[in-house]
Amino acid sequence: MIIYLLVAIGLFLLVLVAVGCTKKPKPDPTPTPEPQKTEVPQEILSIMTSPEAIVRWGKQNYNMSSDENWSGHPDYPLTPAEFFMRKIKCFRCFNHVITKPPYVGDCNTVNPLNAYFLSKLGWDAYIAVIPNFTGNIAHMFCYAFKDGKCVVINNIWLYTNYSSPEEWIKAVYPNLTIRDKIPIQTWLDSLYAKGHHHYYDEVVS
Repeated sequence: MIIYLLVAIGLFLLVLVAVGCTKKPKPDPTPTPEPQKTEVPQEILSIMTSPEAIVRWGKQNYNMSSDENWSGHPDYPLTPAEFFMRKIKCFRCFNHVITKPPYVGDCNTVNPLNAYFLSKLGWDAYIAVIPNFTGNIAHMFCYAFKDGKCVVINNIWLYTNYSSPEEWIKAVYPNLTIRDKIPIQTWLDSLYAKGHHHYYDEVVS
């Protein structure tokens, strides 16, 4: 009787093992995709189809103002993301949240933005500084090269008939010189390293 009982238990255990081996494992849960981060609104980027389109949009939308008027700091350039944000964390004020006017910026914001848009169109884009542009105040503009062509954008004015920024400044501002020619990505990376916002859809509170 004991032998029959042991045999029955053994068969029961074999069945359990067989069932366990053939049972399909539960599939891993589908991971939640990371939220898509964007540097600027896609609907804005989609209309920047040419240097002319960039300048046309700038003429209609740029709210040119000194940095101090809205930030309280005499020099506070914005990244492309920050230009389109209504609230930003000011890295110079211990991340105090600033509510800024829409599309506001000085030459050190709008011209890097112009260069950013040009780079998205495949242009090799740079920002450059003109020292002592007005008295002892410097000025920033941007330029870019593509397929042997050069374009210069100075705030909302586009120049396409010069072969280099040096030729442009000699014709437009003959008594001035260019300093600090910087690739646009290098400029933006320096701002990100300081604590500026990289993505337009960051939550600021």
